[in-house]
Order: sequence, then C-alpha cells, then structure tokens
Amino acid sequence: MNENKIKEGMTNKTNEALVEIVTKLRNEYQPEAIIAAEEELKTRNIDFSEITLDDHRSSTETNFSIDYMEIIIRIFALIFPWIFNAIGRSLLSLFMPQVLTILITFPLTIFLQILIYRKLVKMDYVKKAIIFKTWTYIGYVGSVILGLISYFLIKFVL
Repeated sequence: MNENKIKEGMTNKTNEALVEIVTKLRNEYQPEAIIAAEEELKTRNIDFSEITLDDHRSSTETNFSIDYMEIIIRIFALIFPWIFNAIGRSLLSLFMPQVLTILITFPLTIFLQILIYRKLVKMDYVKKAIIFKTWTYIGYVGSVILGLISYFLIKFVL
C-alpha cells in the first residue's frame, strides 16, 4: 500500500481504533501504518503516550497470543498445499487420469491461497497475510520436492 492510502485509511478510523492500533495492536500493523495512526492522533490532539504506558502490561500479554497465532498460521500455511492437493487429487482421480488431477489441483491451490491472502489484507492483517503467503510458498516447494523424490524412488529404485 502506498502512504496516501494508509493515511486515508487512518483518517476514516475512530479515535478508539487509532489508539488501539498504536498500543495493543502495534505488532499487527506495518511501521508505516503505525506512524500514520500516530500522526492522525496528533492531528486530532489526542495524547496517547499515557495510554501506551498504562497498557504496557496488556500489550505484552497479547504479544504471546499474537506470536501463538502466527505459529498457527505458519503451520497451516505450510501444510495447506499438501492437504488440499492430496484431497483434490484423490477426489478427482475418481473421474479423470492422475496427470489431469495435478494440472487442476495445483492452480486451484494457488487460487485459494491468493483468496485467503487477500481476505487477510482486507481485514487489516497485512503482517499475517505476508506470513501466510510466504509459508504457503515454502509448502509448495516442499510438496514439489517430496513429489520429485517419491517419483525418482518409484521409477529407479523400486
């Protein structure tokens, strides 16, 4: 996102939402968004420095749950391509040759990954969306490597 869109988005938020962004949800937003929220609070003459100090305990408590949620996202994103491809191939193999199932399930998996990524961005979970996208690509690479290893084992060893 460019800076103008971020600033425009912050001007549309309520005072409470802006204070929450610069305090409790600070780890959820990109640095540019936090700066824009702080500038918007200054423009509205709202002092958030006292709130930040008061909420330090609750902020550190939520950091654990945020890290925990990121771990869950990473695990889900890592196994997402494998699970979806396995289920999709199994179901489609009932109706068509195995080669066609690969050609159908792989693009569908990428399409679903893009939909989930866009939904996370739309919900202002940009950091989690980037984590999801990155770890899903790692899952794709792992899936391809595992497929190649199993292919060569079956073809040349067995």
